[in-house]
Amino acid sequence: MRPSGKGFSLHVYISTLFLALLFGFAAVAIGVQYTRTKSMLLFSAAELFQRIGQAAKSQIEGISEPAQLTARLLSRSRLVAASGASERLGFVPFLIQAIEGGKSLSSAYVGYKNGDFYAIRPIAPGARWARSIRPPAGSAYLV
Repeated sequence: MRPSGKGFSLHVYISTLFLALLFGFAAVAIGVQYTRTKSMLLFSAAELFQRIGQAAKSQIEGISEPAQLTARLLSRSRLVAASGASERLGFVPFLIQAIEGGKSLSSAYVGYKNGDFYAIRPIAPGARWARSIRPPAGSAYLV
């Protein structure tokens, strides 16, 4: 009921005010919740990526560290100073042990200043490269 016919009644103003306050509160609450959720998700993602990175680093170190240790040990052995084939063949058991002990090693190579090259590699029975060299029956390693 409007008293003078001009403007709106009081209950329309109050209803409009309450609706505006309700929408304003909802907008603020949704905005705050959005920013907090976003920051929480970013923090969780960063933490997850950090844990994945640490796990990957540990696995890579677990693979490469034994190979690096073997290379350091071989570089300090008499094998690198060996001058002839007969002296180098004396290190075959040592190299076989290094290959079998390091799960990440598939072969061992030594190069010399004069251009000589010494390598040892296990011969897998079904490997294509092994068929191409035709090793003697029962051969386990290529030297």
